[in-house]
Amino acid sequence: MYNPDFAAENSPTPYVLTDAEPIFDAADFVRCGRDIIGQLSHVTNQMGITWLQRHLGDDYKIHLIKSLDPKPAHIDTTLLPLAPGKVLVNPRFTDPTKLPAFFKHWDVLIAPEPVPYKTRPRLMSDWISINTLMLDEQRIIVEERQIPLINALKNWGFKPITCAFEDYYPFIGGFHCATLDIRRRGVLKSYA
Repeated sequence: MYNPDFAAENSPTPYVLTDAEPIFDAADFVRCGRDIIGQLSHVTNQMGITWLQRHLGDDYKIHLIKSLDPKPAHIDTTLLPLAPGKVLVNPRFTDPTKLPAFFKHWDVLIAPEPVPYKTRPRLMSDWISINTLMLDEQRIIVEERQIPLINALKNWGFKPITCAFEDYYPFIGGFHCATLDIRRRGVLKSYA
């Protein structure tokens, strides 16, 4: 499953994984109703995406974005739905003009440059800044040092709740990674 030449110029894939077996990491996907946005990465291959779509059947549609991250591993530093019809996009890790077609009716919010984090060891990109957690359609938990993002979110009509979280970063994740909602109220809707 490992492509030892993934970094070589003539490599058939820029990823560590081959397509010998289906492999995917749930963190490479985000769900908006019955639409699932995903990406190929060092932890998700095409065979894994194909298997997942076949397993989910016609009830769900997987849309892929192209990652521009030199070390892609999880989607929540690239793209994050914030509320119905609003998506936060990191313009360094994906091209906001090439998002799946259903986003054409959404507000695409371009994330500001992140404040570099201080915690050591530095195992992730500073774009962990957009790895936030939505509590509802307005309240969002954001790392307290990310002032540019906090201000942008306020300007977009959100209510940021700041929290010190950089000490968690050596465990390789942000708010979205460190949480799992097990119950939700409401109904399953797609905004495509």
